[in-house]
Amino acid sequence: MKKWIQAGLEKKQSPLSIKHWIATVLTLDGRDKFTKVLQYSCRLLGWYFAALALAARSSVAGGSSVGGGMLQQQQFYQALSTRFTSLYKSLVTSRKAFRMGRSVIEWDKIRSMGWGHYLGYFLSHPLEEGAVKDANNEIEDCGDGVGEGNRHSFK
Repeated sequence: MKKWIQAGLEKKQSPLSIKHWIATVLTLDGRDKFTKVLQYSCRLLGWYFAALALAARSSVAGGSSVGGGMLQQQQFYQALSTRFTSLYKSLVTSRKAFRMGRSVIEWDKIRSMGWGHYLGYFLSHPLEEGAVKDANNEIEDCGDGVGEGNRHSFK
């Protein structure tokens, strides 16, 4: 039995292998997860350096040490905090763009199922009276192949 375990461990690749990371980041969900890890890491580091800057500022104000060195250290921590916080904010925007790409994929799936005309009609005429009846007639009259075989009745 030890031979089986040892043979399995010899075949198992390290999770730190670059091939696995590349394969993960090439997918939309993998890219989103990787960006989420970076986003929250930057947020944590931003908070950490802001706390260090606050501690350095309070020690400078208290006069417990030589003011020049502590003031430079406080400015350094504050600059790091600002950079990590701005990187966090830009990663938030990037993740929103990734999620928008996911909605385009879902819209294409809906359209390929034959529901595209129906949903498109509702998006362009949301407040009309009898929209369900008109959309139903539009689906039945469609002869372009998209709604073929998918005749739905909403009565």
